[in-house]
Amino acid sequence: MKPRNQSFSMYSRLILTMLLFLFPVMTSCSAAPEQPAPEINVAPGKNIPGIRVLTDDGGHLSWSKKINKIAFDRLGSDGHFDFWIINRNGVLKKRLTWFHSTNHPHFLDREFAVAADFDWSPDGSQLAALVITNRPDTRKRGSGIIVLINLP
Repeated sequence: MKPRNQSFSMYSRLILTMLLFLFPVMTSCSAAPEQPAPEINVAPGKNIPGIRVLTDDGGHLSWSKKINKIAFDRLGSDGHFDFWIINRNGVLKKRLTWFHSTNHPHFLDREFAVAADFDWSPDGSQLAALVITNRPDTRKRGSGIIVLINLP
């Protein structure tokens, strides 16, 4: 039986030899730097090969197979998110909610109201939606309201 330090020395030499052999191979295989994705700047209704741009200002979306419309949230010119729908061909974009418009029946008298999440009813006549009503920095849980939105 070999003394313990001789075995360790043999293993150390083996590891050192492997590292010396592999180091040049590992350093020569460095990957090319990742290129940023090109920005797609196409007007709605125009085509990119294999892609049709329906709107350039949408957010989270859901497609109703029943009525063949797409619902999405959108940051409006008033600086707030509301719910919208659009036909699958990109025409007839229609706003569904006005949470910050004081003269509208949808007005929520809250400092903060953001269209957050939604899903279609089985028959496609309504959206069940979550509206966040507290700023994220308050860290309050359960700070939203769930609404049913009837489609026009």
